[in-house]
Amino acid sequence: MISLGLLDKNWSHGLNEKEAEVKLNQMLSNGQDSKFSQAEPFADEEMNQEVRDMISLGILDKNWARGLNEKEAEVKLNQVLSNGQDSKFSQAEPFANEEMNQEVRDMVSLGLLDKNWSHGLNEKEAEVKFNQILNSQNSATPTPKYVENEKQKRLFQDEINQVKRLHGNEFDLQIKELYHATKAPRNLICSRGLDQRLSTFWVVWPRNLFLNDDVRKCEQYLYNVKGSAIYKCSVILGDIKEYPDGKADPQLKQEPEKENGDYYDSVKGNMDGFNEYVIYDNRRCLINYRIVLEGTEDEDSDKEDEIAKEEKKEEFMETWKRHMNYLVDSCKHDDEEDAEVEKEIRNIEKIRLEIRMRREMKTEKPLSKLSYDLLREERKKWKSSILNAENKSEMPSNKKSDEKKLPSNQKLEAEEFNLDNSREEITRYPQVADDPELANDMQSNHDSVLSRFIEITHCDDMELAKCIVENQHFHLDNAVNEYRAFMS
Repeated sequence: MISLGLLDKNWSHGLNEKEAEVKLNQMLSNGQDSKFSQAEPFADEEMNQEVRDMISLGILDKNWARGLNEKEAEVKLNQVLSNGQDSKFSQAEPFANEEMNQEVRDMVSLGLLDKNWSHGLNEKEAEVKFNQILNSQNSATPTPKYVENEKQKRLFQDEINQVKRLHGNEFDLQIKELYHATKAPRNLICSRGLDQRLSTFWVVWPRNLFLNDDVRKCEQYLYNVKGSAIYKCSVILGDIKEYPDGKADPQLKQEPEKENGDYYDSVKGNMDGFNEYVIYDNRRCLINYRIVLEGTEDEDSDKEDEIAKEEKKEEFMETWKRHMNYLVDSCKHDDEEDAEVEKEIRNIEKIRLEIRMRREMKTEKPLSKLSYDLLREERKKWKSSILNAENKSEMPSNKKSDEKKLPSNQKLEAEEFNLDNSREEITRYPQVADDPELANDMQSNHDSVLSRFIEITHCDDMELAKCIVENQHFHLDNAVNEYRAFMS
């Protein structure tokens, strides 16, 4: 109060503890004899906001704050923010809410929260700070989305290994978290990684991969640029060529050369107070997060997300199918069949496994683990059902006399894969009928072969398509060849 000019220094020397308490109560209760009664609204709006923030944090009493003039508020703010001896900042503990801990770390890394000051935040104060930042029209509103690309991860790891081979295991890779701003289509960036050919925000540096360590620099580039985004990346900087502040080499189109004939791995400069980094090989950059700023959202962003999700799903399915085909083709079963029959059964297995995979993905169930043992067990189950059906069922005898007789194995296939009477055939096979999953797989096999036939041939006559596929006992290649011969 002496520092604020509210109490005379010489007079205070004569106060005992009781008298000082009475004096303080008089001044703080109504302010009749002090400067509190003369307080006016602050001219500085920023100081008004700080006072309101401190009231909301419980650091400043609301009623007492109404009597502060500008000088008094400034002194109070300095006391609180300098060392926090009289505030809650000195009593802050780690947050109980792990999600809030993560938010603090993210906001510090994005440059939205001062690292030293955040150490003193308690949970209530952090919540207020978050709301101020996320609701402010003058600051970034990050909505980071994790980007996962296994191919890019492999390339990044391969590049790490390559650099170590060139420079030795003791070489400092200097892997740093940096930001890249671009308005390139997200599907290209997320699937292929950063590409200097797509770069649009370069000025003082030539066309290459331009990154920085402060997200605010990216925000300057992306102000109200629709469809743009910031990508947070792990970058191998390695041996860095550093330029003096404010200096750059616009003619540089590759890594600068050293005096000994070797080359640097990257370039660093400082333009307008921001550190800027340049690399020349996108394999040294791995995207981790995509950050969309307020005002830059693309109207078709949700649609693009769905497209990207479907593309990722299809990519996974193709990888799964390649693995499945390899297992089926290389799996040796206990009882070898005739080559043609063996080939046909393998095709059946592939169709059944693909149908099962799609069904499991649709229901979001864990995918069945493929193995040779699984395929052998599936083969035994499938063949056992058909063999029992052959022994217990009589083949139709009302065939035309001039019809060419089929071999026994083909006759069984023809009966097994009859599309129109598939349900009747299932009832003839007791074990198939008792196994709903196997029965569904059989019907799905029929439908899948027919669908693939129509997709390949573009046949718009469903009856003709059924007839040809049935005549070829649901052998896809033979059915396609017969159709092409029929149409020629």
